[in-house]
Amino acid sequence: MDIKDVQSLSEKTRADGGRLFGVCEFLYKINQIFIIIIGIIGIIGFLILMQQGSTYLGIAVAVLTFFCCFLLYILSVLTTHFGKVLVHNSFACMGLLEYFTEVGKANGIVSSKDQR
Repeated sequence: MDIKDVQSLSEKTRADGGRLFGVCEFLYKINQIFIIIIGIIGIIGFLILMQQGSTYLGIAVAVLTFFCCFLLYILSVLTTHFGKVLVHNSFACMGLLEYFTEVGKANGIVSSKDQR
């Protein structure tokens, strides 16, 4: 792999990583909005049931809402942050590749014919 290939790969990696990171952020925000909506509906249901005298059913709705929101949050974090970790790992690998290419140029390991 010559220096030109490393530079091209680095540019593509940064562009693709930026897109993936943006998609992960968007999905995370959408999931948070969805969780808030479920929480609001659950609270309203809880209040209505408590007002009607269905105490146990109201508490059941509140507990079910809590667990649904909790599980959705965990899934949201695990799925979207996994993509972010992949982006950071990719950037770290590219940084190492660029560093070792520069070290190779400085030490004469990468020849001038490789620098097209």
